[in-house]
Amino acid sequence: NVLNDELRIQLDIACKNNEKIVCEHLETIHHLNDQLQQYQHQYTDLLTKSSLESFNHPEVKQHLNRITEDKDKLEFKCQELQ
Repeated sequence: NVLNDELRIQLDIACKNNEKIVCEHLETIHHLNDQLQQYQHQYTDLLTKSSLESFNHPEVKQHLNRITEDKDKLEFKCQELQ
């Protein structure tokens, strides 16, 4: 009886810890998805608002490359956490 009670307590603690970890992962996924949407929006804005001439400017290319890299990293991180 005492052993059963101890095992139940340990199981309850393990379940609560597991729920906490799952909630933390969900919060992280939500945060990463928000960031991903932001980067996708910036990426789309750059593509739609920039003319072909502007792509000859190094800073625009660098900014586009950074956003693309960040977007790819976030997509990968979201896949890892799911």
